[in-house]
Amino acid sequence: KAMESIESQTVDERDLSTIVMSIDSKDLPMYKEKIKKFRRELHAEALATPKRDSVYSLSIQLFKLSKSEK
Repeated sequence: KAMESIESQTVDERDLSTIVMSIDSKDLPMYKEKIKKFRRELHAEALATPKRDSVYSLSIQLFKLSKSEK
């Protein structure tokens, strides 16, 4: 669906973004908690809106790009 949206939706109807960052791996639980909080807050705001005329999908991924040292 994401690839399809690039062709079928205007930039005003969608948002696609990526960041690559280096982190201290001990902070990973904090970042995951922040993502969870953001999703919950955004969902609560959407539910509080009386007029809802469109359905959107929000996907957030956080995964390691660097290779693990063995």
